[in-house]
Amino acid sequence: MDKFQLIKILIEEVEQCEARMGDNLSIEAFSGFLCEKLNKTQHRATTINSVQHKDSEIARLVTTLNRYARLYFKVILEKEETQNLDELIFLIILMEYGELSKTELITHAVSEKTTGMEILKRMEQNGLVNSIVNPNDGRSRLIKISEKGTIVIHKLFPLMEKVSRLIGGNLTAKEKDTLFEILKKLDDFHKPIYLKGTQKDWLNEEIK
Repeated sequence: MDKFQLIKILIEEVEQCEARMGDNLSIEAFSGFLCEKLNKTQHRATTINSVQHKDSEIARLVTTLNRYARLYFKVILEKEETQNLDELIFLIILMEYGELSKTELITHAVSEKTTGMEILKRMEQNGLVNSIVNPNDGRSRLIKISEKGTIVIHKLFPLMEKVSRLIGGNLTAKEKDTLFEILKKLDDFHKPIYLKGTQKDWLNEEIK
């Protein structure tokens, strides 16, 4: 910025100060006016940076907690019939919903289609799930948990409870209630984005 541009800016600031103070304009008043304006500008910049930092930290912490959980589940599964957390998630979903199409099951597990199909193929080969003809549509098939899968999941329930308590860490009962409400709110926000496949739309909008 050259001196002429600076003078132009100062003149505009003087006019704004005069509009506010009228005949009480002075060097002291103008100096106070500039300080107040600069402080507000700095505060807004600091607030924006603070919000951006918090968003980054939330993303980092959620991702890190997910990694901790996966490590804990890896420990309890290392000597079990299923040693993959994704397989465990599929079994839990089938226990809750019963018979599901492959697409429905993969969607409930929030898994990518290709990865989900590979998981199901492996689970069927290992006898954890069965594929049956859809009674409402003979051209399609449904996935249901097998007798072996049911035995496995019942055996793992006590170990899963241990992991769940460990993930909750040193939070009090009240803190757990608050965290549950916050995570449920986030899940309610992200689920439609996942189901509608509008991730790119949201991310492109955020980038703009």
